[in-house]
Amino acid sequence: MACWTINRFEAIQARVRVLPVEAQETLRQAAVLGRTFDVETLARARSPIEEEQPVAGAAAALSEDALFEALDRAERAQLVEPAAGDRSGVYAF
Repeated sequence: MACWTINRFEAIQARVRVLPVEAQETLRQAAVLGRTFDVETLARARSPIEEEQPVAGAAAALSEDALFEALDRAERAQLVEPAAGDRSGVYAF
């Protein structure tokens, strides 16, 4: 059983590593939200607080198009899927 778990973990890591940095960061932040997450909450989590200076690089806020592109890439890598098979903006790991 332990070997299977390690192999599964390594397979998931391999799928994540080939994604662009923005998609990887999006998945990290989505994971903090839980097994299921909605795009609206994820977008708010990805946005810098207005009083703070914008963060450069992967931690910077993504445009809506870039967020959906990151989620699309994660879905094609079979890391997330629309929850309940619909397109209501809720995804699940």
